[in-house]
Formats: sequence, structure tokens, C-alpha cells
Amino acid sequence: MKVKSPAKLNLHLEVIKKRTDGFHELRTVFQLIDLCDEIEFKFANKEIDLIESPFPIKDNLILKAAHLLKKITQTSQGATIILEKKNTYGKRSWRWKFKRSYYINSSK
Repeated sequence: MKVKSPAKLNLHLEVIKKRTDGFHELRTVFQLIDLCDEIEFKFANKEIDLIESPFPIKDNLILKAAHLLKKITQTSQGATIILEKKNTYGKRSWRWKFKRSYYINSSK
């Protein structure tokens, strides 16, 4: 199964507090934008593997969620997850380019 994961543009992001599970409660306003990553799921025997392109992501939440789902459902089934990042131009440089463009254009 292959699905598209739309990108979002954070218009406002506020960290409220850190939760006991290590994640943070957030207050956010965002807009989905017309860029999507592609995520493909394939059945595998027992292991969960993540293939990332064009570069690996440290502490990938997709992999964490897959391991948690396997644990909660107590399944022996595994999966190969293929993540193809489409909305990046190098590591995070698109964010800098957008912010730079926004500030230049909004200062006029």
C-alpha cells in the first residue's frame, strides 16, 4: 500500500509543556501545502524495517509508531516501510528558503 503524506506550513507553533512520555503538548496553527512525501508499506515476515530516501531521519516517528503498533497488537507480522521524502531540498534548507523569502517579502 502506498500513501501520500502532505506537508504542512507552521504559521504558529507554541510548546505548552513536556509530557511524561517524552513528547510535548503543542498549540499550533498550520496550513497543509501542495507537497507530499510518499510512504509505502509492504508485509514482511517478522521484522520492521524502514528505508528512507534521500537521507535517514534520526529518531524517525514512523519507525517508533510501527514498533508500538506491533507491540500493542501483539502480532508477529513484520513490515517494510519505504519513506520517500519529496518536500526537501537538502536537509531542511527549504525551511530556511521559505522563511527568508517570507521575511524579505513581508518587509516591503
